[in-house]
Amino acid sequence: GKTAATDFFRAKTQDTLRAKFQPVIAAKLDEVGVARDYNNLLTRYRAIPFVPQPPQLNLDRYVADEALDGLFTMLGREEARIREDPKARATELLRRVFSST
Repeated sequence: GKTAATDFFRAKTQDTLRAKFQPVIAAKLDEVGVARDYNNLLTRYRAIPFVPQPPQLNLDRYVADEALDGLFTMLGREEARIREDPKARATELLRRVFSST
């Protein structure tokens, strides 16, 4: 398909990348107060009677997963563009790899 290389890369690297991203994201969320604010919001929400409980959410993992999803989406778009447009094959390596597609 148009994103075969990206799909392969995602399947092989997503868990490793998440493990690398998550601590950095957690530190930044703490630094800017997002984690604190989110936990305060949950505490207030849970205090409201007769409302369903919010889903369990690991904020650090959620943000890491969304960041990776964005990364792979952009890679896939670029891969599709390179496959479809010979002018996008700016390097000799790209011309060799994608010349038969």
